[in-house]
Amino acid sequence: MAEKRGQGEIFQFAISTSHLTIKMVVMKNFAGQHPSGSVRTGTRPEHPVFKRGFLNLGHRGVPNLAPENTLAGFRLAHQQHATGIELDVRVCKSGELVVIHDARVNRTTTGRGFVRARTLQQLRLLDAGIRFGEKFRGQRIPTLEQVFTELPADFVLNIEIKGHPRVLTGVDEQLLHIIHKHDAMGRVIISSFNPIILRRLRRRDTRIATGFLVDRTFFIKRSEKAILKWTGFNAIHLDAALATPRFISRLREMGLHCIVWGDLSLNKIQTLLSLDIDGLITDFPDVIHFFLNRERL
Repeated sequence: MAEKRGQGEIFQFAISTSHLTIKMVVMKNFAGQHPSGSVRTGTRPEHPVFKRGFLNLGHRGVPNLAPENTLAGFRLAHQQHATGIELDVRVCKSGELVVIHDARVNRTTTGRGFVRARTLQQLRLLDAGIRFGEKFRGQRIPTLEQVFTELPADFVLNIEIKGHPRVLTGVDEQLLHIIHKHDAMGRVIISSFNPIILRRLRRRDTRIATGFLVDRTFFIKRSEKAILKWTGFNAIHLDAALATPRFISRLREMGLHCIVWGDLSLNKIQTLLSLDIDGLITDFPDVIHFFLNRERL
């Protein structure tokens, strides 16, 4: 998923003080509002992952409080009551699926260069946590296998596939093998901006849940009509800038689920939670958890 930091601007002050302050800010801005979740329209595929209720997915973990796409960040998302996480996978030189967003390791680790130019053994030498502070020294780039092994068995994993299709040969087979090995078909969504990759996965196993990522660039180039033609997918993962009531209603009419990601202002969150969406990918899963449960607190 593209870099989005609007949420950080929204909650930066509250996050820097205390969790209680976060709740006070939320109550001030959202008192009396009710999130979506009880009213559903349209006919949609009956995939188990979408029967879990609203999907509160930590964006690469909790990137404002822990290094992104690390086991430490994923565990923190779980502690903050996230339903699951959104993470990114790439293929390294030795063929394993590793969890990292960028094509290069420069931004998030102590190394330099392309992920695809390094073996797993070489990647494991890099520190993926020290740039976030001494507390996270020694965090490594995890493999996708490690994520399945070390996180709770009921945690939803939204796996975004990164890379050009030509360098992803065999990824669909390897990915499905890992999912089946951990009996995780009912808690995994595979997403990508590239419909070819998703269709290839669906051809191999129609039981896999897939989400087609749609951003403003694609929307401008292809139009809403073109986007709505991708009915082979379970869901559209929609940029918040495009998440209008009309468009979400159209998705429902097409029998598609909708998960929203991107820049989320307080007003935008309020609007989205009143609409018929299935989930949010957020930098602040604890805040979204509070929104969804405030009447019980």
